[in-house]
Amino acid sequence: MFSYILRRLGALVVILFGSSFLLYNLSAISTDPLGDLRTSTAENKEYLILALTRELRLDLPPPLRYFIWLRGVLGIFTGNANFGLTREQEPVIEAIAGAIPTTIRLVAVATIVAIVLGIALGITSALRQYSRFDYGMTFFAFLLFSLPIFWVAVLLKQYLAIDFNDFLVTAKISPLKKQASSLMIVASYLSTNSKKPMCRISMRLVISVVILCSRIKPPMKQKLLLK
Repeated sequence: MFSYILRRLGALVVILFGSSFLLYNLSAISTDPLGDLRTSTAENKEYLILALTRELRLDLPPPLRYFIWLRGVLGIFTGNANFGLTREQEPVIEAIAGAIPTTIRLVAVATIVAIVLGIALGITSALRQYSRFDYGMTFFAFLLFSLPIFWVAVLLKQYLAIDFNDFLVTAKISPLKKQASSLMIVASYLSTNSKKPMCRISMRLVISVVILCSRIKPPMKQKLLLK
């Protein structure tokens, strides 16, 4: 039993080391901290580039910088941890500490919402077994389970958090989108309640066409320049 625990801990250390090494190097290779300074018009541009290069050790290849960073992280066992600085020159430990309360609230609210929705939808599906609602919820559940969680999280953050907040600020819906929404509601009702397969298929095609058309932006009107 003790040897099994040691093997599991050893595998955990190897996986943690490998994943952190890959993520660090991919992030270092895909980004350029000096990009903004290279295009800057400041008179002391060369000095700023040199200072940032020395501060971030950009003169060293990313694998070597990883081990320098790892040495600071392992300092947590000696009470002298150094996780580095953010782009705003703020210690990473302070940034993490400031984000922990928000993360805890987000996880708590998400857990409560997931439990309430899961129990409610599960009871409804059990009461309406083998119905369209039951098949739809089963398909939707398997679909979400099969999708990568990090990809779904990015989409939800972009469309349900950022874009929705921007929509609440403007709160404007174009007439085309209003007509498209009304047509989609009618087509959805007809496709659900119709007993003819061809009618359901045609209504679903209408819904698909409306969605595609609502995403296409109308061409900009050309302005005539009068001399």
